[in-house]
Amino acid sequence: MQSVMTNLKRCFSIGYGLAWQHWDLWTWRLSERVRAHGPIILGLIIVALMLATASIVQRNEVELASWLATGTREEVLFDLSQAVGTTLVGATAIVFSLVLFALQVNVERLPHGLFRWLSRDPSLLMAFLASMLLALAIAISPITQAEIEAAWLVWGNAWAVVITLVLYLFAYNRALALINPARQIGSLVARTQRVMRTWGRRARRARPLIQSNLQAMGLEENELAGTDFALYSYFKQNAHWLDGARQALRYVSSMVRQSAMAGDHEASAAGLHAIVAVNRTYIESKGQSFFPDLRPFMINPFAGEGFVTDSLEHLRLTVDIAVHSRDEQLLTQLFGSFAGLSHLYAKIDYAHVAASKTEAALAATYLADAVETALSNKFIDVTMNGVRTMGKTASMMIIEGAPNDALTVIKKITDIGTGGLVLGIKEDLYYAVPKTATDQLRDHFILLLRSDHADVGFALRELRQRLHSLASMVLKVPGGESLLDRHSTILESFYSVTDPLSASQQLQHFIQNIDRQNEDDDASRRFLGHLEQWAEELYRGQKDLLLEAIEKRSHFAFDLIAWQCDIAKLLLAASTTPSCVPSLAADLRKHALWLASTSSWIPTDADTIRFVEAYRLSERLFDLARTGVVLQIPDEEIEAFEALLLSWAFGAGRERNGQRVLERGMFAIATLKLMREDRASVGSFLAAELAKEDAPAGDELLRAAAGIRERADTLWRERYSHSDIERAMEAQDREAMAALLQQIAAEFETAANAAEAGQG
Repeated sequence: MQSVMTNLKRCFSIGYGLAWQHWDLWTWRLSERVRAHGPIILGLIIVALMLATASIVQRNEVELASWLATGTREEVLFDLSQAVGTTLVGATAIVFSLVLFALQVNVERLPHGLFRWLSRDPSLLMAFLASMLLALAIAISPITQAEIEAAWLVWGNAWAVVITLVLYLFAYNRALALINPARQIGSLVARTQRVMRTWGRRARRARPLIQSNLQAMGLEENELAGTDFALYSYFKQNAHWLDGARQALRYVSSMVRQSAMAGDHEASAAGLHAIVAVNRTYIESKGQSFFPDLRPFMINPFAGEGFVTDSLEHLRLTVDIAVHSRDEQLLTQLFGSFAGLSHLYAKIDYAHVAASKTEAALAATYLADAVETALSNKFIDVTMNGVRTMGKTASMMIIEGAPNDALTVIKKITDIGTGGLVLGIKEDLYYAVPKTATDQLRDHFILLLRSDHADVGFALRELRQRLHSLASMVLKVPGGESLLDRHSTILESFYSVTDPLSASQQLQHFIQNIDRQNEDDDASRRFLGHLEQWAEELYRGQKDLLLEAIEKRSHFAFDLIAWQCDIAKLLLAASTTPSCVPSLAADLRKHALWLASTSSWIPTDADTIRFVEAYRLSERLFDLARTGVVLQIPDEEIEAFEALLLSWAFGAGRERNGQRVLERGMFAIATLKLMREDRASVGSFLAAELAKEDAPAGDELLRAAAGIRERADTLWRERYSHSDIERAMEAQDREAMAALLQQIAAEFETAANAAEAGQG
């Protein structure tokens, strides 16, 4: 019974919540419709009431006429109508004088042309005229008593009074709308858009005539297939079609600045949105009459849009004013306007496959210049918002299929991040700027890898170079000696291996989700091709970064070591997917090996070895080689990874450093050989390394051999270890492992004895 009551209460609560939710939704929709169609609804209500009262008057016309004819009622009615009409004439004059005065006082600071246009608003003037005519009609209605029955005269005068009052209310609301800057801008933009659309329709109607004239003169359509040369010719011949739009840009820009100076940023935001809206209508009206800029292959004299430049210049001038007045909110709004224009221009149809998004890139450049201005004036938060806006703009270009055009923005983002580093030396707050820049570069890297565009190799290489440049500059600033050092914090969004949103983690997610049942997955194949283009020669920049981080003893070296090994593992994993063709798989494995080989450049002095091994380089190299074994890559490539691990173990084991790198390296080699069932090659594998002139000294070999024999004797003891090498070693057949370790120790002792005999 209790469970039944509980279920009933739960059902009642759910039903009660749903009922209120539906009620709120219904009332909201109703209020929105009333707000959108209020005048129409009010007009329909008045008409309905007029018809209803007219029907009542018609049915009771005789009774009303006899009642009014009694005594002096009719004379009083006529006197009252005349008095009311006369009063309304005066009231109308007073009301509209006050309304127009208030309107002119509030808009007097507007540009002259816009002031004149708003001061003679047709709706307001028509309301004044209608009110005056209704008042006069009421005043002179007694004169028409012979032609109009008294009942209908009462009905008409009563509704004339009501409509006059409604017109007063309309005039009041219309005046409020006209002095509202946002409504002023909206009205101006609506008028401008109507004119531009009208010109667009005229151009399309004239297109057949222009085409026939071109053919009659022996001229063909433009060589760029798809470009509407007829439309272009019409707009060129009627260059004045944009005069109104240019005037609107000037008016709106002026209102944006005045509103911002007055602290009305809501109105300034409306003005900036209006500039974007006018440009949208401009693009729609011009259609496919835009000409692409094909440089460096050729210079197109038809390319270039003066209206676009005018729009951007108005925004640039507003940026200067915002910086001078230190108006951060207006600056942020301007960044959004530049980005909005860039988004619009990126959608222009140039009708040419090789067309560059010239206008979009130009708007993005203006945006970047504005953000740089904000940084130079030390607007930290504004600069960070600007960098994010630039990042979204570049992402949009990549999505729209213009990755090379996005490089201009990407380079600017890197430059701004570098500028933040320079300012951060004096004040730590500025280090947030390069961190934000790194976040954006990470997003661009992921978008380029997943792009549907076939040719993103150049963009990926440039992005990689910019990231290396920014990371190198980060390493030049102080702050690499604490556990949570500044270097790692700034660059973590790309180089971290623990952040779920970092580049490596997202890359791992994509590779894991490649359809392993579909060999003909074009999207996966394209992704793998982009990944290979990015990974080609990746090791060059990473080697320099790693050596610089180690030299400065920055904890960012840990992120680099882990990141490089993880990326190498991901490249190996990508090479084994069904969508990866053999040639591409070989290239991916080669890039993984070269990336891992950056460890061979690490100095082997005692201090460096202690610093690097604190970050478990041996463990990382072992894990990489083991991944190759698990993925069953070719044996010669696994041996290359083993040789890399062995080279590090011998190089770091030349001197006594307390890290036991040589012994741990031999444990890793033994484990890998047993996993591959390749015990026979251990002797020759070690002999080649021991025969080198820079092999560890005899006493170091003997010390390592003793440690290896001790470990072989204690394999049967259960113990917990944090070492991946130790855990993997204990997972193997212990008798085989002990025998192999003894063999390795014997090889070391033989080499040590031979070296001692040679010295003797």
